[in-house]
Amino acid sequence: MTLVLGMHRSGTSVLTAAIHRLGAALGGALVPPADDNPGGYFENARAVEINEGFLLDIGRGWDDPRPFPAGWSDGEAACSARLAIRDLLKEEFSEASWSVLKDPRLCRLLPLWLPELRAAGFHLDVVLATRAPEAIVASIIRRDHMEPEGAMALTLRHWLAAEHDSRSLPRACLDYDDWLSAPGQRLHRLAMQLDWSVNPDAISGAATLVDVGQRHHRPVATAEGEGLVALLSHVFGLLRDPINAQAFDEVAESAENALLAPTAASQGVRMALWFERRARWQLGREVAALRHGLAAAEALSHERLAALERTDAVLSETQAALAAAEMLSHERLAALERTDAVLSETQAALAAAERLAYQRLDELAAHAAALAACQHRNMLLEGELRALGMAHAKVLASRSWRWTAPLRRLEKYWSKKTR
Repeated sequence: MTLVLGMHRSGTSVLTAAIHRLGAALGGALVPPADDNPGGYFENARAVEINEGFLLDIGRGWDDPRPFPAGWSDGEAACSARLAIRDLLKEEFSEASWSVLKDPRLCRLLPLWLPELRAAGFHLDVVLATRAPEAIVASIIRRDHMEPEGAMALTLRHWLAAEHDSRSLPRACLDYDDWLSAPGQRLHRLAMQLDWSVNPDAISGAATLVDVGQRHHRPVATAEGEGLVALLSHVFGLLRDPINAQAFDEVAESAENALLAPTAASQGVRMALWFERRARWQLGREVAALRHGLAAAEALSHERLAALERTDAVLSETQAALAAAEMLSHERLAALERTDAVLSETQAALAAAERLAYQRLDELAAHAAALAACQHRNMLLEGELRALGMAHAKVLASRSWRWTAPLRRLEKYWSKKTR
């Protein structure tokens, strides 16, 4: 993950847009564009909400250059913020191979984020975005109507905190006006310094996002000043690669007194502004919670309506299936009745056939009895015939038959003669 650390109004939005064009993810919803930044801030909305809510919880605001209360990174507000950061990283950044996170508040809140970023396993690098201090101060005064001393103190506080708290990370500096002079070359050098795996075509496409026409305040040569003016010019000169950490430590020691003067003078105004901003922020949270609740209720109502429509569809299908089943039942009943009728007819036919069979059997039995009687009579006749044959043969073989043979021939002769 690349962290863009830079003061408000120092070109961090277009820089983040360019890094996003190179392939870095921005997470979920972004802070919407506004009149002062119509191209968009390219800030993760949840990250900004976490940071702003934390600042208000510890009695500060984004435009308050006062030092944070002692133990600010370990209190109850910090614990709640870290839980929210943990959820954000898991839900919106865990799937991305490379992502970018930008919010000017990160310059001072990096100690709140770094433990969670490291625990989540992100490979981190930092771009320290700088711009000529007089251009930043002029832009802040124009947009937020801030006193010049307050704008300078806020810028110095952001630069010193961002440099000090990012020392353990790979980092590179990019000056806004220098970048505008050669967008492609400066972006390529930045990619080389931080070892980003991007191709030249992607860099050329990202460089086209730079619009010189969006720069409304240009750096101007100013006479050497003192106090905050001198400190800002000196720190701006130190924000060059490679960064001299020792020189920054020396500046930080002498800068604290200069930072306290403008903040003490406007402390009453800042307290009133904090109360108003805190109330507005809490109201915004409540409104957001109400909107979230309404959206959830609406989503639930749509789900319930969809479920009811699905239930109606299932009921209609069930009713149609029941009607079809009832019709089929009637058809099956009619078929069963027809089958019963055919069965009854078949049974009647079988009974008639059975009666006819018994009748035929009786007739066959009668015929068999008659045949048996005829066969018995034939046997008797054959016995009588054999007896007659034997008697005839006996007659023929007798002497009387032989002796009377001439008489029989004479009878046959006279019988023919008398005809």
